[in-house]
Amino acid sequence: MTTTITNVRIFDGRELHSADAVRFAEGTIVAIGGPDILEPQDRHVDGHGGTLLPGLIDAHVHLLPGAPAQSVGFGVTTVLDMFSKPPLVGECLRDGRLAGHANVRSSSVGATAPGGHPSMMYAPFPYVHGPADAPEFVASRIDEGASYLKVLYEGGQAIDWSMPSIDLPTVRALVDAAHDAGLPVIAHIHRAEDAVDVVECGVDVLAHAPIDRLVPQQIRILV
Repeated sequence: MTTTITNVRIFDGRELHSADAVRFAEGTIVAIGGPDILEPQDRHVDGHGGTLLPGLIDAHVHLLPGAPAQSVGFGVTTVLDMFSKPPLVGECLRDGRLAGHANVRSSSVGATAPGGHPSMMYAPFPYVHGPADAPEFVASRIDEGASYLKVLYEGGQAIDWSMPSIDLPTVRALVDAAHDAGLPVIAHIHRAEDAVDVVECGVDVLAHAPIDRLVPQQIRILV
């Protein structure tokens, strides 16, 4: 079925267009213009002056059952999961391929030390004891459908919970194993000095901005 949406402001993610109607078929835009692009056989949607824009990306979620379907109701068409257990990840990855569901990308289980964050919420799950564990840990996440690796680093000691953390040699080993497999690496940090440390280890993305002070100049240079 071909659908035409009229009477909308069209924002493509970069700029606002002068056109006020969009026609699409089989998920592909086939025409942008005025009301005249509406064909008699089309399904017609009057936008009532609203704004039509690309689907939103929620760049930090932790999955719950039904998340891919619920997300679409808020205009989110892609979700990036930052740590969930494999059975739920598999379920949501499958659901994310269905029409009317948000696409899902996931790290599956993140890399953390034995008893480290977020053990209080998700355990049991596999831990990383040291650099030697990195290749197998990354391979297991790939088998679970991960699109990237999540590492959790707290400068050797988590700030708020006095929980253990992986060390920097382990972060480096995980980064190397992930990059060798073609996966980007996202790091959970809280302190500015930890942000610098993980970026210097080769981490690609920070999952949180530092909470103790402004982002150091080194991060602006290295990222």
